[in-house]
Amino acid sequence: MDPIKPSQVIIAEDCFQLSNIPNDRLGQVLVKSVEKIYGGHILKHTVLGDYVKEKVPSLEHFTSKDIKELENNIPSLAALSNAMRSLERYEFKDNHSEWITTVKPELGPGISGRIWKAVRTAGENVDACHSVKTELHAALSTLLQDFGILAIPTVPGPPPKLQTDPATLEIFRAKAFSLLSIAGVSGFCQVSIPLGMYDNLPVAVSLLAKQGSDAFLLNVVESLYGTLKEQKNTVVSSNSQADSHTLARAGPDMARDPDYGAFMDKFVLEPTSSAYDQPLHGLTFAVKDIFDVEGYVTGFGNPDWARTHSAATSTAPAVLAVLRGGATCVGKTVMDEMAYSINGENIHYGTPINPCAPDRVPGGSSSGSAVAVGAKIVDFSLGTDTGGSVRVPASYCGILGFRPSHNAVPSAGVIPMAQSFDTVGWFARDPVILSRVGHILLQSPVMDPIKPSQVIIAEDCFQLSNIPNDRLGQVLVKSVEKIYGGHIVKHTVLGDYVKENVPSLKHFMSKELKEQEYNIPSLAALSNAMRSLQRYEFKDNHGEWITTVKPELGPGISERVWEAVRTTGENVDACHSVKTELHAALATLLQNFGVLAIPTVPGPPPKLQADPATLEIFRAKAFSLLSIAGVSGFCQVSMPLGMHDNLPVAVSLLAKQGSDAFLLNVVESLYGTLKEQVEITEK
Repeated sequence: MDPIKPSQVIIAEDCFQLSNIPNDRLGQVLVKSVEKIYGGHILKHTVLGDYVKEKVPSLEHFTSKDIKELENNIPSLAALSNAMRSLERYEFKDNHSEWITTVKPELGPGISGRIWKAVRTAGENVDACHSVKTELHAALSTLLQDFGILAIPTVPGPPPKLQTDPATLEIFRAKAFSLLSIAGVSGFCQVSIPLGMYDNLPVAVSLLAKQGSDAFLLNVVESLYGTLKEQKNTVVSSNSQADSHTLARAGPDMARDPDYGAFMDKFVLEPTSSAYDQPLHGLTFAVKDIFDVEGYVTGFGNPDWARTHSAATSTAPAVLAVLRGGATCVGKTVMDEMAYSINGENIHYGTPINPCAPDRVPGGSSSGSAVAVGAKIVDFSLGTDTGGSVRVPASYCGILGFRPSHNAVPSAGVIPMAQSFDTVGWFARDPVILSRVGHILLQSPVMDPIKPSQVIIAEDCFQLSNIPNDRLGQVLVKSVEKIYGGHIVKHTVLGDYVKENVPSLKHFMSKELKEQEYNIPSLAALSNAMRSLQRYEFKDNHGEWITTVKPELGPGISERVWEAVRTTGENVDACHSVKTELHAALATLLQNFGVLAIPTVPGPPPKLQADPATLEIFRAKAFSLLSIAGVSGFCQVSMPLGMHDNLPVAVSLLAKQGSDAFLLNVVESLYGTLKEQVEITEK
């Protein structure tokens, strides 16, 4: 047929905002090409998600509360994707389920889960799926009219890496299907057109036309393609002269912020020994901006602190130790202000993006250190943990995090928060690297693995979690049974044990605590004791500076800091008594080479900008768990257990003070089986 000029080219603005490719390399390349070939008067703009929501009423059957609250997608298009995938599963089952259930084929990860989900589908909402198809077809026909074109990104970004983290991949897939389902559900034709490379990765845009307009759409591609290539080359040429650092930090999106917002400063400290036999040879690491590095101001998460302090004249011994071990330091990471939060948000420097769940907080206060490891920017990182600042972000970012026994790693050259609880901790993705770093920091010899004498499951602590126990405690129990045998698994009600054996908790046990339905009273009292002493020591360390400088502090942190400054130090002696009594009680419970198992935190990471009241209940439950190691001085490791409802899950193991090397060996022994058990549970 003779070429027909499009009557309109409609740019779906919200769809282009869904992409992590800068718009001048995507939508604007198309717009300028259309203007050059057809004239700018045919260009229109729409918010497609709003249009679809209004015109496709049957989507209500596929719009859950979670979808309505999505921050990294377009709710109506996510619902459209749900409808498409629901019908796809039903028809796939009808075509292939008999063969699948008979043959039980070996299937790859991810695909296996999707296929068996299809086989188990009941076909609910099939009629609603067909209604959505009919309504969307009519709605888009009305929008485009005769010879109209709809423009969207083909996918929401460049191709994912091989062996990408499943959580990151699932977020990408969800956004991709929101775009792909537009043509899929409507039955319209679509062409994907390459727009060259961005950051050495391919970029593409798509054009859609009405069902039956395939020849027309092919003609449009022929007319536009040469100009698209010219326009792409013009944009690439101009961008190559831009400041690449500014471009990389152009927005909160992961692809535009290749370091996920994790870093304060980037630099390179070469290892002091480059010998190949060094345990950390070839590994990279980053350090929290609480560690001194010679020549750099230690910022403590706050610009007023950085402004009023000079550059460090020496480097913290912990940093020097891993440099001597053969590792290369690549920079300092973002942290919560003055280490006084477990959330991971920083109003001054930005909140690092959680690579497991970008719409959730990364956890703090060692937020950037955890994100740098979770995003695979570095092999390991150093943080600090006073009230949970390694364990929490490790849990939220789906990685390993180790809080050592109190005083096991020197804290010289580290800004103190509260010395009774401060520890130097570390993160890694690999249990072997976690152990190697640990042996260097702990200055402990590599020892032969010792089998735990018992693994005690704190039943009441697992009941505190809102993760189903078959995805949490039972995964651990089955792994322990497989590696060590079921006879070493014991169970306890830890709250009752602590209440009975830590009498000084009476000073922190209010009537309100006793009546709390969402917490364990004795552990809540333990948390109160810890935070009371923490406030007192924080004031002693920083009260004078705070009252003199009156720094600008973020919400939540400001209130906690000033509460600490106003504390009178009541019950300090009782706090120390609680520490002594809990240490003795847990040592008796675990005996030699016993391990205590608890959830790291009481649930998945909270959403960014979560409601303060909801967040406070979560924090209270979290500190009830976190204070067990904090007050006792015992070592604790947080281990990831995959994803539940697309959010990271973690469990923790604790061992007696001084048993750090033993606990690291337990992690190495268990970790592979834990991963296998998670995969079995997720099927």
